[in-house]
Amino acid sequence: MEFLTIVGQDYESALKQARSEYGNAVRVHTRKDIQQKQLLHSKKASVITFYLVGQSQEEASSVQQDFDCRAHLSSLLVQNAIPLEVADDVQMQVRCEADTTVQQLEQTLVDYLLKDIQSSVQLQQKYLLVLGNAGVGKTKTAVKIALHLRNKLKKRVALLRFSIDDEEQTTLLQHLSNQHTIDYFESSVFDTESLIEKLDEYDHVLIDTCGFSGRGKEEQVLLDQLCMVLGKENCHLYLCVGASAKLSDLYLQKKRYEAFASQSLVVTKLDESSAIGNILIFLRQSRLPLSFLTNGPDVSSDLVLADEKILLQYLQGFNSI
Repeated sequence: MEFLTIVGQDYESALKQARSEYGNAVRVHTRKDIQQKQLLHSKKASVITFYLVGQSQEEASSVQQDFDCRAHLSSLLVQNAIPLEVADDVQMQVRCEADTTVQQLEQTLVDYLLKDIQSSVQLQQKYLLVLGNAGVGKTKTAVKIALHLRNKLKKRVALLRFSIDDEEQTTLLQHLSNQHTIDYFESSVFDTESLIEKLDEYDHVLIDTCGFSGRGKEEQVLLDQLCMVLGKENCHLYLCVGASAKLSDLYLQKKRYEAFASQSLVVTKLDESSAIGNILIFLRQSRLPLSFLTNGPDVSSDLVLADEKILLQYLQGFNSI
């Protein structure tokens, strides 16, 4: 069974358009109300996925001939939140010919979005810094990665809190480390060197940069000093970004930490976003490897290793993939 998709201002207008093109053979399979992002605002829209019944072979062939490739491509870009600033380039790369089928169009778009995305390889660095904007979930992400390294890869791990002053986050990190029996340390840039010997027994040390946003010069100086003590060649940066972050914001975050030679992306809060087109475009353009996805608050289970099959699950409106 072949499914088709149409976007309208609301459900009724989308259904009316479908019936005007395909007649009474239309049967709605799913309906989804979305927000279409514009430059300064967003507007509501409705996406319906439908199939056709009672077609003869000739009628089915006629439907394919009437398939509006451009309309379906535009619908997929909207549903997957492809940023407006790159939509024209996508449409240039994913060409619609007179004989393009639904399957061909969707596979070409999937290839465009996913083929150049790199997955992070096994890390050799000892010190793994978890950085990103405030509120993106760095503390829980650090614990999730520590549990993955310990439970799945059998590594000896510890958690290190590196912060100026953030009592609330200290309590959270201490609580989670106690709950999951992970060795826990605290440090400022002034006493990190004295910790090096204590940390020697661990394969990896997850460093939770509590309260850091990367925006202030003081924070950058402290971070540089920390890396000098640890040895930059021993440090890897996990850049945590929210799944709904704007493309421009993603590039700002990347620029803040461009001094790190070894870094990869962790996409957080997938459960709070309906589409990840912005993330896919950023990965494609920046060439940053993607390490993990987090899709919920459960520290022990909501971390996912990134690969193409996982990313496919987050694409919207694809009927033949």
